[in-house]
Amino acid sequence: IYEGLLEFKLRVAAETMAVVEGKRTEEIVPYSEAKQQNRRILTTRQGKGQKDQKERKERLYQKGAVYLENDRRERKATGSYYTPDYIVQYIVEQTVGPILKEKLEKLRVVFRAAQEYLKKEQNRLKALRRTDIKPEHNTYNAYRVSLNEAFFDLKVLDPAMGSGHFLVEVVDYITDQLAKFLNGFRWNPVVYELALTRKKIEDGMREQGVTVDGDKLTDLNLLKRRVLKSCVYGVDVTPMAVELAKVSLWLDCFTLGAPLSFLDHHMKCGNSLIGADVKEIHQGISENLFGYQFSSLLEAAQLMRGVSKLSDVTAKEVAESHETYQQAYEALAPYKRLFDVWLSQYFGNKKAQDIANEHAQAIVDNNYAGLDASDVSVINAAPSL
Repeated sequence: IYEGLLEFKLRVAAETMAVVEGKRTEEIVPYSEAKQQNRRILTTRQGKGQKDQKERKERLYQKGAVYLENDRRERKATGSYYTPDYIVQYIVEQTVGPILKEKLEKLRVVFRAAQEYLKKEQNRLKALRRTDIKPEHNTYNAYRVSLNEAFFDLKVLDPAMGSGHFLVEVVDYITDQLAKFLNGFRWNPVVYELALTRKKIEDGMREQGVTVDGDKLTDLNLLKRRVLKSCVYGVDVTPMAVELAKVSLWLDCFTLGAPLSFLDHHMKCGNSLIGADVKEIHQGISENLFGYQFSSLLEAAQLMRGVSKLSDVTAKEVAESHETYQQAYEALAPYKRLFDVWLSQYFGNKKAQDIANEHAQAIVDNNYAGLDASDVSVINAAPSL
């Protein structure tokens, strides 16, 4: 259903449009063109009786009306096709599988070390007769960075994600493999963190006067939710595809009592075939751009990465993710705009290098003083790449 929706484009009628009979499906063309070419305009009723004939009305969209247009020809030309499940599963197993296996084998030593640390903590606190301190919590805090964050530090990108078919399979596959791995340890900081997440969701629901069946908040549900927020990335040139991919992932990772995860930091609309990395642009633009300003770029990028570490188990945390993302987005905006200008030299903009070098500092500072009207227009018109 989602892939089928990608065949449609949202349009606004610039003039009166008519729905006419096409070779394979109905088409929408200007009403004047339909009349001039004597094309058959479809009607709202297709009855054969005389009464029905009188009640028929031409299917028209008046100027300013919004309508959906189906264009399978464009979809075919761009190579946008639905990939069968068995092919998706095979590709994910052959690409993500080996990398994930290697990663988990390296972490096995750390998991064992965490278990040993827990035993020592239990013995130490028992000797001190400290019942007010949980050895599991101390162990979790000691290994939160080296184990818990490292456990989910896996990045899988689909550069042409469509409606998210591959990404849904990636989330399911990674979750299953991680769950099998965790079952090999009697206790570990990751499962402890999942228990903390479960408690936070239950407490949040209790505050709202809502009863949640704790048995339905399984470790597998919570694990999948964390994989979604931390591990998967997607890009597509079609805005509709990006939104459909989010819906696909939200449905697949739905967690009872928890809000929908914030995904804007990882699901982006753009063209994966066009762009340049920061290092390349750094070499191409005057050093005036960077220097002390380069640290601001790195700080904004780090802020964006930080969104992945927020659990989003409450509405408040989702709002925090959105706010953090917005701060990072606004901080990165002047750099992105400048980089777009620099990159536009490959698309016929002969002034790109001059404008980028001359006004780099002003753009980074988000201060357009000193830019004349023509330069500002070139910057604002730069394609979002």
